[in-house]
Amino acid sequence: MSFLPNPKTWLFQRRLLADTRAPEALKAGEKPVNLATATQVLVLFPADKATDRKVVEDWKETTRSATCVVNMAGYFARETGVKDADLLRITAQERNWYGVPVGAPTKRYFEAACDLLIRLGPAGHRELNYLAASKRASLKVGPHDPNENTPIYQLQFDGRANGDLISQLAAIEAIFSYTNATST
Repeated sequence: MSFLPNPKTWLFQRRLLADTRAPEALKAGEKPVNLATATQVLVLFPADKATDRKVVEDWKETTRSATCVVNMAGYFARETGVKDADLLRITAQERNWYGVPVGAPTKRYFEAACDLLIRLGPAGHRELNYLAASKRASLKVGPHDPNENTPIYQLQFDGRANGDLISQLAAIEAIFSYTNATST
């Protein structure tokens, strides 16, 4: 019986903790970030399924406005051959030996402007959690993971109850409808 953790898992967790960024503080006079006030929204999601890409693309079209740009970053666990100009593609083939995403697409992801990050998909997805935790954003929204010991997201939804991406987007919109409600 070994009490030592898997070295790859241990190194991945160590890197996750080291690279986790705190939310950016609001500057004087700035309004809190939400779906109504965000100017740069980035949706990070598992993009292997064409139906999931379509759901996020449709949501992007209905959410964007003259004052809000919605960008998409998809994580592909396997090569699918999908070529979409509107989708930043991060693939499993571009990881270091213990699983941290690296390479040119990952660098472009970290350089992309973002004040609201929406992370979709299963709560325990290591690579998506790393990408979300390491991204600079004023507000991060993502699935709750009861086993996760690092607070990655400032707003969380139950990822177990909302398994498909359309349900997760509906849960996020519901959260914002409550947090952005005006008092009467």
